[in-house]
Amino acid sequence: ADALREGADTLITAGAIQSNHVRQTAAVAAKLGLHCVALLENPIGTRAENYLTNGNRLLLDLFNVQVEMVDALTDPTAQLDELATRLEAQGFRPYVIPVGGSNALGALGYVESALEIAQQCEGAVSLSSVVVASGSAGTHAGLAVGLEQLLPEVELIGVTVSRSVADQKPKVVTLQQAVAEQLELKARAEIRLWDDYFAPGYGTPNEEG
Repeated sequence: ADALREGADTLITAGAIQSNHVRQTAAVAAKLGLHCVALLENPIGTRAENYLTNGNRLLLDLFNVQVEMVDALTDPTAQLDELATRLEAQGFRPYVIPVGGSNALGALGYVESALEIAQQCEGAVSLSSVVVASGSAGTHAGLAVGLEQLLPEVELIGVTVSRSVADQKPKVVTLQQAVAEQLELKARAEIRLWDDYFAPGYGTPNEEG
């Protein structure tokens, strides 16, 4: 809706080859009749056919997505901005969606998810903790804001998928504050993270796994 309000005719985003977020963005673009361009990386460096041609990648072709492969999404914000500039020069009106849809607007979906969790807890569901993957930070930040308001006694734990706590925490906190500001709330909940499981890297199993 925001893209349409801004008069965009093209959605652009980025992610790994198997990205669910990229596939969902492509599906929305196809449904709305918008052009879609995706920057994709192969984060694990595999040449396995079942990864390179996985279901999500196939759907991108079916949705007529313009795919651009990059060696790595080392600075996805800058890379998406550069792509947007190129598309504008070609006459397109691009709308940039960050990796994972993880901005203040996108994270509102997980504030709503916290509301759903709270509603379920009014019935037979009882819980003391919520454990969630923490990567591009939208899921974690949205839940942090929502659960603080609705279920402050419930502990939220983010398990990092690609970074140490020292690197991941600022990403989550920054987005947590942006989401709260958008809702005119104060975000005071401490962000808790575990980084015991992501090594040796994103999408790469270790011996324990």
